[in-house]
Amino acid sequence: MFEVRDSRLVFENSNGGELEAEIEGLTMTDFRGWEPENPGKFDLKALVNGIRLNWSGEATPFADRVSVSIDALTEQADVPKLARFFGPTGLKRHGGTYSARLSYQGALADSGEWELQVQGTVEIDGVDYAREGVFSFATEAARIELDLDLASTQPGDLAIRGSVNADLGATSGSMADRTELATIARLAARDIDLTRARDGALRIAGRPEIDLEALSFSGPIDLSLDLLLELLVELQSLSTTQALSIADTGLGDLGGKAIRLPASDLSVGRIRLDSDAFVLQSQDGKAGLEATLRLELDAIEVATERGGARVEQWRGGVERFSVTTGNRVLHLVTNGDGALESGSLKGPDGAMSVRTLGVQVNGLELEISPGGLSLQLAASGEGSGYRAIADAAKARPELAIELGSVRTALTQASVTIADGALSWQAAGDAAAAAIIGQFSGGEAGSLEVARAEIDAAQARSPLQLGAETLTLGGLDLFVTRSLLMALMQGGSEAGDAGVTAPVADLAAPGAIPVEPKGARPPASGDSPEPTLDVRRIQGILAELGYDPGPIDGLMGRRTAAAVRQFQTAEGLSVDGRLSADLVSALERRATPLAQVESGVESGAKPDRRPEPSLQTTAGPQAPAQWHLGRLSLTSDAAIRFRDDLVSPNVVIDTRFSRFEAQGLDSRAPGQRALLDVAAEINERSQLALSGWIAGLPLPTDLDLKAEAANLQLTTYSPYATAVAGVHLNGGQLDAATEIKAAAGNLQGELRLDIDQIALQPADQSDAQGAGATGGVPLQTAVDLLADTDGRIALTLPVTGTVASPDIDIGPAVNKAIGGVLQAVFPPSLVASIMIDLTEGGAPTLDAIAFAPGSALMTAADRRVADDIARLAKQHPRLSLKVCGRATAKDVAAIAAQHQALSGKAVGRQTSPAQADSAPIPIAAADQRALQALAVARARSLTRYLIERGGIDADRISECRSTVDPNDQGNPRAEVLF
Repeated sequence: MFEVRDSRLVFENSNGGELEAEIEGLTMTDFRGWEPENPGKFDLKALVNGIRLNWSGEATPFADRVSVSIDALTEQADVPKLARFFGPTGLKRHGGTYSARLSYQGALADSGEWELQVQGTVEIDGVDYAREGVFSFATEAARIELDLDLASTQPGDLAIRGSVNADLGATSGSMADRTELATIARLAARDIDLTRARDGALRIAGRPEIDLEALSFSGPIDLSLDLLLELLVELQSLSTTQALSIADTGLGDLGGKAIRLPASDLSVGRIRLDSDAFVLQSQDGKAGLEATLRLELDAIEVATERGGARVEQWRGGVERFSVTTGNRVLHLVTNGDGALESGSLKGPDGAMSVRTLGVQVNGLELEISPGGLSLQLAASGEGSGYRAIADAAKARPELAIELGSVRTALTQASVTIADGALSWQAAGDAAAAAIIGQFSGGEAGSLEVARAEIDAAQARSPLQLGAETLTLGGLDLFVTRSLLMALMQGGSEAGDAGVTAPVADLAAPGAIPVEPKGARPPASGDSPEPTLDVRRIQGILAELGYDPGPIDGLMGRRTAAAVRQFQTAEGLSVDGRLSADLVSALERRATPLAQVESGVESGAKPDRRPEPSLQTTAGPQAPAQWHLGRLSLTSDAAIRFRDDLVSPNVVIDTRFSRFEAQGLDSRAPGQRALLDVAAEINERSQLALSGWIAGLPLPTDLDLKAEAANLQLTTYSPYATAVAGVHLNGGQLDAATEIKAAAGNLQGELRLDIDQIALQPADQSDAQGAGATGGVPLQTAVDLLADTDGRIALTLPVTGTVASPDIDIGPAVNKAIGGVLQAVFPPSLVASIMIDLTEGGAPTLDAIAFAPGSALMTAADRRVADDIARLAKQHPRLSLKVCGRATAKDVAAIAAQHQALSGKAVGRQTSPAQADSAPIPIAAADQRALQALAVARARSLTRYLIERGGIDADRISECRSTVDPNDQGNPRAEVLF
């Protein structure tokens, strides 16, 4: 027996560290060299730098195979006590103690083979460590359980098996005094199987478990990828003698980069992560990880300065996770699934939420090498209860979206980067139900779809999109014109007219009244800004195909009408006035000013509007290609439109009984896409469209037939008010067209049948309305063209190109009016009337000629009057005005009478040439006689039309008859239609 009591030993290392052992008692018994296999026993009670040791056990130090068995109790250990020997730790705080109750079973053979078993617990209390500006760590109480077997069969190798469980309790920490973490942690590593071979190959297997409760995190994340890459290099280097670098991991392109996330606050009710199979290894200079994982998350909340997120629950599993690095390549293969319950996200531009979400990754394979990447993916997902809100931005109003359910299947997707070129492709299906979208709570626009299905969808690079079928069931789309303008213009410029005001304001009833055609010119206080160039504005309007009248720099009625037409077409506020916003809108639509000045101000007017220019970015870009095998709307589809930029608003409600398109394909210009549409408009009107188009996206060839029946014209009255200055108080329209195009050139006709149209001038001072039909006053055109049943039939030629069709109503109206007149009058009279019409004046017939000084109609005059009566009977809406005219020839006749009565006519009679060359002074009595003569002529013709022609007297009125000694024409009576 060997025994030591009440002894003190002090050891010092080369660094000045001190180890002081106060031995209360050391007893050793039964250690006999002659009995090497019989174990001796020992018992030690001591204080080592204040750490209490109570160790006992037995050993066979003299045997060929040395063995040892120790029961060790260590108490009151802390950092300062250890620092006495190992030196300063640099910690600002170092509170806390630990105690350990461990048992050791070990053996060592002469061959160098050894093994060691460690079992027991380590308990830690009140730990509070901190290094200023670097880190801090604290835990109230922790317990670690160990059950490990360590062994080595030859020098350089190592094997460890067993398990480790750690209950860290309430734990907190920080990094760099700005990132904080706190949780209640339980960690476990079960079925540990670690082997290290003599050649450095390493394999670590096990079943890890992580269980964190009440996790909180606050602060930014700034993680250098170089640190992670260097750790990966170290892992690879364990199994090779070669010098490796970051490039050998396959992630060399990430060198020098960092992951930086802004400050955020994160809290998680619980995180549970475990794996039934986890293998980390390094072999032949390569590192790899194989694992299966299960992840459970509860009550997740994230808050940042710009928003936040919350997830009630997430459950997911990874059936396989395999990643290897080495030889400058990283290769990853995985598959798994996940399910979310009740998630929400809020950002600076909106918010979204989902009730359930499930994801299934059937297969993901990723390979990364220097300058290259290859990704293959197959996945599916489904969810329910989606809600999203995009806050209003510039001109776009708030958008709210709801989806009852959605299902997607990505059957195949790939991304490849090689030699600096990116290529990708994807294919799959999708379906959604109960889709609802609303702009401004539905006031500006809304969309409802009972179900939507996309079958065999495809996408690839360069941008190509397609699907076999797209089916929309229960479609109900409502949209306002102000919303369409806002979405098209994007609100990209603060000065974009028509989109700067909120849609709610634009949609307010009566907020944007239409100024009637012919309203008074602006007063001096309303005049255009002095800096606006009226001449330039007129030039741009003309270049765009509008009719501003002469390019004279004067703001007249025709210029104001052209401005109103442009404002209506562009969705701007319609007031017919000049402003900086109007100039900006014109310049965006115009060709360069040099072309405007040379092509318009010189007098050349384009015969059609130019094609709008496309917005392109720098450098050539291939246009997107797309295809859709079949687009179908079910019979309950509806599209509702409200033009809230005119007052009163125009509402068009279209209900589709049939809508189908087949073979839409921009990749095959020669392929014909078939169209078949049937719809009802505002309950009373019908629309039908059928035929084919080819050459998408902008068709170059087509053959279409369309018919619209019983369109109620009063619906579109605000447009007539804005463009032509008249209200449509009644009438119906039937329209039909057959149109074809070859190589982009259109050929066809538009047939219009207008019934019982009723007009009312918006400005009573302009009773005829605007000359919106090629110079012919609108009311006059209607009255001339309407037959005895109140119907008007017009055929308009359709020419131009698909990009810029030309449907010019003016020549068609003039031709129709000419046809009406030619059926009654001789060509010479028709030509005279048409000249008056096309110059914008009232159509006038001045063929009723009288002998100078007479009011008696001749036989020729009566024949013309009969033609007038026949025209009036054929067109009962036509009213007539009759005006008498006394001219210079009447004055000459009176002068000749005076000369004859005075007996002084010899040699002094006025010759016809003299009568035509200069006006003759008129005495007051003669003036009265001539005026009475003019009135008598008007009444003579009026009486004939009523008594002989059978025209209702209410349809004929007398206009002011006149005497004009400067008028060299025949004495006559004029008829104004």
